[in-house]
Amino acid sequence: MKGGSWWGNSYIKSFEDAAIPVILVDQGFTYQWANKAAKALFPNQAINEVVNQFIFSQNFSTIFDQLTQKSTVQVAAKCTLQNDYDFQLSPVFDKENLIGCVVKLCKFAICNHPLQLEGIDRILATFTHQTRNPLSTIFAALSGITRCNDELEDPAIREYVNKISTQCYRLLRSSANISEVNRYQHGLSTFSPKKQDLCLFLEQLCRIVSVMIESIGIRFRYSVPGEPVITMFDPEKISTVVLNLISNAAKFIGEQGEILVTLGLDNGQASISVKDNGLGINDKILQRVFETYFSYDPRSAGICGDGLGLTISKMIVLEHGGSIAVNSHEGVGTKVVFTVPIKPDESTQLTISDVANEYLCDRFSNMFVILSDVCKTPDF
Repeated sequence: MKGGSWWGNSYIKSFEDAAIPVILVDQGFTYQWANKAAKALFPNQAINEVVNQFIFSQNFSTIFDQLTQKSTVQVAAKCTLQNDYDFQLSPVFDKENLIGCVVKLCKFAICNHPLQLEGIDRILATFTHQTRNPLSTIFAALSGITRCNDELEDPAIREYVNKISTQCYRLLRSSANISEVNRYQHGLSTFSPKKQDLCLFLEQLCRIVSVMIESIGIRFRYSVPGEPVITMFDPEKISTVVLNLISNAAKFIGEQGEILVTLGLDNGQASISVKDNGLGINDKILQRVFETYFSYDPRSAGICGDGLGLTISKMIVLEHGGSIAVNSHEGVGTKVVFTVPIKPDESTQLTISDVANEYLCDRFSNMFVILSDVCKTPDF
């Protein structure tokens, strides 16, 4: 294993116990490290031989060009060692220089032929694939109807468009959630940690979310430290966790509702909590909140949503090497706390992700899709 300043150290904790084989290579594609799953897959062969055979079996100059363009590349393995695996290559950069690559070995049938999955996996893969095309058509039609209505100014048409849009966003959210759970379960979810200021990131996200949440009559507050909190994390995925927790909180809050998001530090961990004064969860239900597809609405004793928000949130937090816990009391409220390890890496350049503003500019961003259960969707 390399020294403390090596770029790969920030990935080792995340991938050491991962179910899928993961290999780290340098910019020359020389083997540097492998996780337990990769070592178990090749018990009698040196892993660098696997990497070399992969390179010699491909038009590697083309692959290298794609990597230098900061693109993740997925290639079917043609080497004789493991014909049933694909190589998924994710480049790692220091400033603008390619310094290494994260190589995931994924089952060929899953990567390239999702409809060859069996049982429920095949059904879900088919559903999510077939759902997106008609949704695109519906959204395009809504945009056309809105333009036509600009001259008519018919409030009834505007109301119908808003109702259709809201339901389409919710269907889009369920489709995206099902796809993401399948990707995690089959080792296909991408993980792109960057060295960033978690404090600044969370503050920017909460500032924009507060406008949306307060527009529906819920008080929204957030608290972050006055000093930077520099660590490695995937901004898109951490925002998914925060938005899922805020959506859940807003969904079960009544009058005089309030949501508080807090960032704190404790024993080398960044701790993010989302607290509400809503309906709360009884002990029996609390034991099941992280179960895949489990959902519950205490107001109707029935299902509510697709039951995947907390499942995905837990997967993301564990992927970062953190933990997540829910504390709730009926009639009092709920508090969800998750942690992100603080991993200073002096070899990696500090980046600034403007994820929040990027979300505002994209009507189909994570923010609008996840909060569609509780907030007004963007106008067409």
